[in-house]
Amino acid sequence: MIRKAIVSASLIALVILHNGCRSTDGDGIDAAPPAVDRRAAWAKPVEISGVPNLHRLNEHLYRSAQPSSAGFKNLEKQLGVRSVVCLRQFHNNIDEAQDTLLRVYYVPFSPWSATEDDVIRALRIIARQQEGPFLVHCLHGADRTGLVCAAYRVVFDNWTPEEARDEMVKGGYGFHELWRNIPELLLKMDFDKIRRQVLSSEENAQR
Repeated sequence: MIRKAIVSASLIALVILHNGCRSTDGDGIDAAPPAVDRRAAWAKPVEISGVPNLHRLNEHLYRSAQPSSAGFKNLEKQLGVRSVVCLRQFHNNIDEAQDTLLRVYYVPFSPWSATEDDVIRALRIIARQQEGPFLVHCLHGADRTGLVCAAYRVVFDNWTPEEARDEMVKGGYGFHELWRNIPELLLKMDFDKIRRQVLSSEENAQR
């Protein structure tokens, strides 16, 4: 009996000690780890003539609305952009970029019917580090561009899809709530598969 009492008392003491060491929010509820605030890392506005809604994600990637002919020249001369990914369905930049040395890639898709495969095609191009810096754009630089940039954040910057969605929708890039399917698609994407396909293409391009 004495031995059982000693064991019971020891177990109670351990439970009390364990509970006393747990972090709470003041109401006895376990405090969750602090969330990462990504807002300081959201793409920043850049002003150059002929390139509306231009923002810089990092030294490798810019985003914008449709540039003019003068805008393409300014991107090349002022920012050192070397490659452009156009997401528009019925416009390929051949005329606007003809007087530059820019590589122009065409990955057309509709904001209504955007798919995971569309995003993979764009990211596989942007992953070619040796061809950067890149500009990715659509007509307004808000919706299709926002989707590709959000996926870029998850794949290359290790953001969560929720963090990337917040930047896309709330970052001041003009996201249109009409395209509610776009953030829904982002949150449903299989990013393990996307990383495998995109990062393997990056390794092959560097060989």
